Amino acid sequence: MSDLQNRQEEIDLIEVGKVLFLKKRTIIKITSIFFVLSVIYSLVATPYYESTITLYPAGELAEASSMLGDLQGIAESFGISGLSGTPIYNIPDIINSRRLKKEIVLQNWESDLFASKVNLIQYWELDKPPLIDLGKIKSFILPKKISINPHYSQTVDAVEVLSELITVNEENSGLISVSVLMEEPQLASEIANFIAEYVVKFVKEEQQKQAGKNREFVKFTKLQLPEVILVESPKFNDDRGYFSETYHIDTFKAGGIDLPFVQDNHVKSKKNVLRGLHFQVNFPQGKLVRCISGEIFDVAVDIRKDSPSFGKWVGEVISEHNRRQLYIPPGFAHGYCVLSDESEVLYKCTDVYHPNDEKGIAWNDPQIGIKWPINTPVLSEKDRNNVLFDVLLFSKLKKV
Repeated sequence: MSDLQNRQEEIDLIEVGKVLFLKKRTIIKITSIFFVLSVIYSLVATPYYESTITLYPAGELAEASSMLGDLQGIAESFGISGLSGTPIYNIPDIINSRRLKKEIVLQNWESDLFASKVNLIQYWELDKPPLIDLGKIKSFILPKKISINPHYSQTVDAVEVLSELITVNEENSGLISVSVLMEEPQLASEIANFIAEYVVKFVKEEQQKQAGKNREFVKFTKLQLPEVILVESPKFNDDRGYFSETYHIDTFKAGGIDLPFVQDNHVKSKKNVLRGLHFQVNFPQGKLVRCISGEIFDVAVDIRKDSPSFGKWVGEVISEHNRRQLYIPPGFAHGYCVLSDESEVLYKCTDVYHPNDEKGIAWNDPQIGIKWPINTPVLSEKDRNNVLFDVLLFSKLKKV
């Protein structure tokens, strides 16, 4: 049985050899054709050099965008609609945007193939007429309706070419790799670095724009004593909680509060505690007061002797719920009473505390006539000994 199989195998090999011998010319022709084509391809095909960069939402990028960004401005810039609350975007969306690619195309680049810098339209010679201009052929056949700017058409073509040469990958860890293929290694590297710098710069700019939008909603209200300002900041909610910007130097300057703050204080008090009325003579303090827990009635009294509202007062309820802040400028005495079971108050000061310079006015001075919402306040020993307002008429108060 094995002898028969060996004979059949020998016969098959012999037959194959005969077929190859008879078809040798055809085989040689086919092989030669493929060889010529491979040589032509190697001569004509453009060699590409790859440059790869990686981006990770840390450092500058994290500061600018906070883990792939929560910025409405970026979503709006890229036309991502239907987003409410906190939008989500990906850095690959920025890299793949036509906006970035157009900037790369129109940027002038150094090249060993040209004597001076060229953009990618010139680099790929897209500004030169093709051997067969299909556009002109169409213009003869079809009626001419719209005139297209040649530069625009060339830019579109260059963007399409560039899109095939840029690849973006994002891993689950958030690491983003960007691969750029170009005919010159240095050019590939420069474009890759341009993309990285563009992403960081773009995200920062969009964050600033969005912060500007948020600040537009900060409300500054001048009270009956116009130097005293009520501040109301917006609150942005999501499923994690909320965010509110309580102070921004530029926003507050625009709102009329332009003195720098140099000290922050945190005070916790029980119900019916009344603190005040306090002021400093030689080192007058401006204060920005907010209540982060509970509710208080906050009061400012004008003690500037040259002021037309000297001795006048104004008061506002501020609480953790209304999230208002009250700005009391230098030259005013300040005090508050607690309306809730407990309260925690934070306030910023425009000058540091000077214990020997602090003075006080009686909380129930009849000439000032503050209408406190409590009748039996809890006072410190120091505040029980505060002087009446009449005493200030004969004291030396610093002009502010």
